[in-house]
Amino acid sequence: MRENQVEILHDVVISDNLGRDGTCAFPSTAVMKDGTLVCLYRRGQTKHSYDGVWISQRSTDQGRTWSAPSVIFDRRSHQPQQSVISGGVCQTPNGSLLTVFTVVEVDKSGKYVFDGGGAQLQCLCFIARSNDVGRSWSQAALLLIPCRMRQGISSKPLVLKNGEIFLHGEHVLPNGVTAIFVGFSKDDGHQFGTFTDFITDHEGKLNYCDARFAILPEGKILAMLWTFRQDNEQTIDVHSSISPDFGRTWSVPRPVGKLGQITVPLAIDAGRFIAVSNYREPLDGIRLWFSVDGGNSWLVEQPIQMWDPHQNRVVGKPIAAISDQNGSQTVWEALPGFTFGTPDIVQMPDNTLLLSYYATISQVIHIRACRFRIKDGLN
Repeated sequence: MRENQVEILHDVVISDNLGRDGTCAFPSTAVMKDGTLVCLYRRGQTKHSYDGVWISQRSTDQGRTWSAPSVIFDRRSHQPQQSVISGGVCQTPNGSLLTVFTVVEVDKSGKYVFDGGGAQLQCLCFIARSNDVGRSWSQAALLLIPCRMRQGISSKPLVLKNGEIFLHGEHVLPNGVTAIFVGFSKDDGHQFGTFTDFITDHEGKLNYCDARFAILPEGKILAMLWTFRQDNEQTIDVHSSISPDFGRTWSVPRPVGKLGQITVPLAIDAGRFIAVSNYREPLDGIRLWFSVDGGNSWLVEQPIQMWDPHQNRVVGKPIAAISDQNGSQTVWEALPGFTFGTPDIVQMPDNTLLLSYYATISQVIHIRACRFRIKDGLN
């Protein structure tokens, strides 16, 4: 792969908390038909504190500058208090913005939301809509998805080529593993049908989490899954699965050949895919992968280092091949220590790409946006 494969156009701060108190994390970004960017994210004292608020910001200049934050959901004074965990946003077929997000009902125990005690707290999913390109949002409405902690919606809905909206989340099965569930809307996201499981390990050995999706040119759907073992919570290779029928059936997940956590695929033209992924072993950072065969295989031997937490900047250069290691920490105990992550990527009308993510500078976790282009053809 050539050194000038990726050209960084700009990398800027979105959230306004850099240099202040608080934490902003877990971004989800949508690009509107007119090129307007809308980024939603969680704000709180820490990434998993019990004071989470759902925030929106807009950009009309390809992500160079961003509007002041506006609040979509804030129920810190509600009884019981409700704290946002994470969520996602998409533009619907009719042109509105749709966000779906998960909150936890807070008790007074101060439990960490991902430990054994936190797992007993009630989770709820909400949905809200904007009809003015993210300037204002409707009052959030409850989405009827039965869930508890570690269960719910954590990423953006997907608009399918047949006009349906594909909404997915995750929950824990009776055998203890985490599985991906899905529901469909045929009316622009106003109502969703019954939610059913579609990616799960029936043997109870693997957890499939934080699914991210891409539409293949022929209409198939590619899923990429953070996968970790049930017996010791060890992260293993990212797995992928393909649906040929608008999300109704899925292939058995298979490893893609490289270690990673949240991994977001995107079709950039016929046959060519990219994916951005969190990598948390040496050399850690947010990595960019390439595929030239529709996501069937990935050129993972020399990925591009995007966010580099050691240099506190986006690098945009290949990483020399190194031997990957399996994750050394269990998943739930490691989460509070993550200093970067939740990458999201969208393609702009001019075919440049925008990567949104959270990162840490001067011990402040904040939201950033990197616009870049792929300069040369993939070989």
